[in-house]
Formats: sequence, C-alpha cells, structure tokens
Amino acid sequence: MCIDKILIELNIISNIASGDKLMRHLDGTYAIDNRYFKGLRRIYTGDNRATGLNDIENTINKTTEKVNDLLGLEVLRSKNLSGQKEIEHFDEVITNLKMLKKGIVNASIGLDNLIETYTQDSYVIGRLTVMRERMEQKSNKIEKLFEEFSY
Repeated sequence: MCIDKILIELNIISNIASGDKLMRHLDGTYAIDNRYFKGLRRIYTGDNRATGLNDIENTINKTTEKVNDLLGLEVLRSKNLSGQKEIEHFDEVITNLKMLKKGIVNASIGLDNLIETYTQDSYVIGRLTVMRERMEQKSNKIEKLFEEFSY
C-alpha cells in the first residue's frame, strides 16, 4: 500500500470535527460529508455510521500494517550502515515513520471528535476507542524507535 494514500486518509480523519459525518465517493474514497440535504443524501447513497466506521477501521488497519512493515525492516536493526544506498534507504524509512506518526497523532483528534459526535452510541464509541488505542500503540512504538536513534 502506498504511504501517500494512507497519509491522505489519515488527513481526512484528522479533519473530522465534532458533528461531522463521513461519505463515500463513487471511486471508493471517503471524505467529510458537507453536502446540502445531508440526511436525505446519506439515506439515498447508503452512507451511514457502519460504512464510515468500516472505512476508518480499514485506514487504521492499513496504517498499522505499514508501520509494522517499516519497523520490521532490516535497515533499522543494522548498527553499521555501509554505502550510500543503505543510508538513503534508512533516511527514507525514518522520514516515512515521522510522517505516519504525525498522521496518527492528528487522526486521533478526528477520532476524539467522532466519539463526541456519537456520545449516545456506546458501540460506536467502543469501536472508535479501540481504533484510537491501536493508533496510539503504533505512535508509541515509533516514538520508542526515535528515542533509540535520538531523533
């Protein structure tokens, strides 16, 4: 999975304000629903809490998978980087992890806003809370790596 797509989706989540809802475009991407007659359109297009939560959960799954992939790379375990290509690869991995960490931290704000939006729905709050905790765990793993390398 392309890291840019993950970062875009994390950015969309980070921009969710309290009271906002998600909508799905015909191409499968999602966005914050700012349409007129939002309620009627959501019924017509089939956008609802379940699809919105599933979309967010898919993004979080892709994010955690990408973080795991990056953290598992041999270049991060190597104590002696030899050669320009290895150094460039190391720098690219660190840059990607920094961008993902920033995206995770910002997306957590959007998840908090969704929790605020759905205060009456304990199931939705539970799902969002679990998602937020998974993101926080990945952010902490990245932070721990940065501490090891003094970033």
